Amino acid sequence: MTGAARFDGGFVGEILAEPGGEHLLTCWSCGTCAATCLVRRFDPAFNPRLLLRRAGLGLREQVLSSAEIWQCSA
Repeated sequence: MTGAARFDGGFVGEILAEPGGEHLLTCWSCGTCAATCLVRRFDPAFNPRLLLRRAGLGLREQVLSSAEIWQCSA
């Protein structure tokens, strides 16, 4: 069994400070990222929406330890 996810409020701020990071706050789970994702065409298990959601929730460890973040081409 895995432990509870740990929230890191500073993680969201770090993302927002990066060029293009401000777009994290405009994600409303519309699905455009998943529909246009080139990686998802070859790996249907890849879910950019989940990655963005975890980042927006400040789940640093889950985001940085996931294989998905290293597959993202955007």
